[in-house]
Amino acid sequence: MSKGGCKVCRVRRAYDLSTLDETLLERWQRDEDRYGYRRLATYINASILETELERAGLYTPETAATALYEGLANDDPAVREQLEREELPLERLESDFVSFGVVRTHLQECLNAEWSGRERTTDWEQTTLETVVPRLLDRTHRALESLQRREELELPEAIELSMTVSCSSCGESASLESLLAEDAWCACLENREAESDDRQDTGGSNDNAGEKSNVATDERRSE
Repeated sequence: MSKGGCKVCRVRRAYDLSTLDETLLERWQRDEDRYGYRRLATYINASILETELERAGLYTPETAATALYEGLANDDPAVREQLEREELPLERLESDFVSFGVVRTHLQECLNAEWSGRERTTDWEQTTLETVVPRLLDRTHRALESLQRREELELPEAIELSMTVSCSSCGESASLESLLAEDAWCACLENREAESDDRQDTGGSNDNAGEKSNVATDERRSE
């Protein structure tokens, strides 16, 4: 392997796939819906195609980019014609696509990663949020800037994007960080906690009442 790393390392840099390694590890090591080497190769190649489409001003969701890549890989003439119309450099793209063997080498030798099956415990949910959310916000920011350049949208000089979670019942919202911190960020959660406390208090009162009733019964029997 060269000093610059394997082919996956090179395409990661060439196509600015900054969170690629984290995503590969998360999808390869998780227990549910785990990606094998071939599926990871498809993901990488679809990401390459997706990036090239973005550079051409065509913002494409991951699922659509995957479908286009699979059509290209299966020699679908309609897909090839569509991409040629967009003047994408198909010859270069196809030479940059990776095989499942290259992905295996990247995981095992470049990332020193292992997968030990279901006995492995991970915080894949946290990892997913840490890798997917920043990428989503970055893509959204770039899409907005593109619309502004095409004069289809007016934006202030500086904008900041964030992800929030809203309660459909009371309408209150909170940042993703607050949600992960398990704070009672909306009135519904606060009411739920209060009701839980009330039930506990009521339960204790009922227990005391039962004890008093038993004592009174015993006293009547002794008479």
